[in-house]
Amino acid sequence: MDYSKQYEGCPLLPLSIVHHFLHVCKSWLTLNNNQNVIILHCEKEGWSVLAFLLASILIYKKLHTRERKTLEIVYHEAPKGLS
Repeated sequence: MDYSKQYEGCPLLPLSIVHHFLHVCKSWLTLNNNQNVIILHCEKEGWSVLAFLLASILIYKKLHTRERKTLEIVYHEAPKGLS
């Protein structure tokens, strides 16, 4: 999915990195009877990338299906001042 105009300035991640991240997350989350969690942290400037990755996880695990809508939902969950 292409970044929309509102996400300009967000660094583009190579597809290979995104795919590796999603594969590792899925593997980690399915270990130990689904009792593992993932904690992600970013600086203020990194929120757009983190929102993109979180939306990607939701879509990859088939918890959401509409890419743009999922990204918008995650992006708007940022604390005030980050989005």
